[in-house]
Amino acid sequence: MTRKDLELLNDRELEIVDNSFDEDGGWIRFRNSFLVAFGVAAMLVVLFEAGASNGIVLMAFGGFLIVSTVEKLTYVRYQMDSRGAMRRLIHRLERVEQVPLTPVNARPSQKLAMPRQVA
Repeated sequence: MTRKDLELLNDRELEIVDNSFDEDGGWIRFRNSFLVAFGVAAMLVVLFEAGASNGIVLMAFGGFLIVSTVEKLTYVRYQMDSRGAMRRLIHRLERVEQVPLTPVNARPSQKLAMPRQVA
């Protein structure tokens, strides 16, 4: 990458590009999701066993739903920012190679009739 490539990106996209070379990034997200799910399940079991009222259990479950929703929204934002960074870098490469820019919502592999590799 060149400085010009990086100047095309905003701060969030630069962070995503930097993190894309981190081999452990996906595993950290998986681990965190697993720990939250396990923690909530354990908390609900403890509350039921301790004889907590249904209201307390319902509030605990509501808290879990809020945390899960925020986590999912954060992940969606990350995905959207990743796609934006990828489009900018692809357009930069297309300009360097002096080929027409790929339009939004295009399907380049279909346009070029590239066969898909089946693993």
